[in-house]
Amino acid sequence: MREIKFRFWSIVDNQYVGCYDVDPGGRWMHVGAGDQLYYTNDVDAQEFVMEQYIGIKDKNGKEIYEGDLIRYQNNSNLDSVVFTVKWSDESLGWIIWAEKEGCCLTNDRFINQFNHIEIIGNIHENKNLL
Repeated sequence: MREIKFRFWSIVDNQYVGCYDVDPGGRWMHVGAGDQLYYTNDVDAQEFVMEQYIGIKDKNGKEIYEGDLIRYQNNSNLDSVVFTVKWSDESLGWIIWAEKEGCCLTNDRFINQFNHIEIIGNIHENKNLL
């Protein structure tokens, strides 16, 4: 069973902030950066973007989260493509989506090939890679 973890991007502070406590029902959370601790009674609050850990690590041992930008290198025509990790309601699972190419790989195709996946950034700090 995979570990359930989240990270939070602060839209106000333009940085990732630590998560200290989240209500399993999603009604409140404590997050903070530096000496500031924020409490919100709505996990979907406008100030934060919540991103979930997808349960695997890349080839360098880094945890992969929703919103990460990755390269999927398996000696194919996809080696130079930048993918975004997303949840897909249609697939009922994690996908890696290539916006420019208009293609995606579903988790059954990439989930067991983590040794071919490398995190190269995220959608907040590395928009230039998209």
